[in-house]
Amino acid sequence: MTDQTNPYASPRAQGGVGPDRDRGGLSAGKAFAIVIAGAVLFSAAGGAIGYAIGRLAPGYYRVWFRASVGPDFDPVQLGLGLGLTQGFVGGIVGGLVIVLAVALSSRRRGGAGGEAGAVVEPGLADRDPFRGVEGADRVDGLDLVHGRGLDGSAIAP
Repeated sequence: MTDQTNPYASPRAQGGVGPDRDRGGLSAGKAFAIVIAGAVLFSAAGGAIGYAIGRLAPGYYRVWFRASVGPDFDPVQLGLGLGLTQGFVGGIVGGLVIVLAVALSSRRRGGAGGEAGAVVEPGLADRDPFRGVEGADRVDGLDLVHGRGLDGSAIAP
């Protein structure tokens, strides 16, 4: 019988828990990459939209900015600059919101950053911490969670 088919094998041997298994959590590198990717993508989109507004509807910026009456006013440059900067800030905020949502979701499920099998949600302390891990609560004929042998007899301390 191999570890994969043994119902009494430890969860770590089956890859269920432990520090060696990647539980799909959000590392600092992944979080940083999400924020930077959001900033770059939103900045590019904002720059494109601002450029298009400055090129196709230059009167839009003339209405909003009083300095637009001078001869050196270029609505395309203004639109591109505003689009890039506002898109950059929007991308950072959006990326941070995504990272926060993923981190909170992972924490609530007891994912990366928490201990394996730790119960994080309030009110669940009395539940079985091994739920969902097949065979984790029974070792060598003993029911470790309920303090009984598999035949129902009490385990002496």
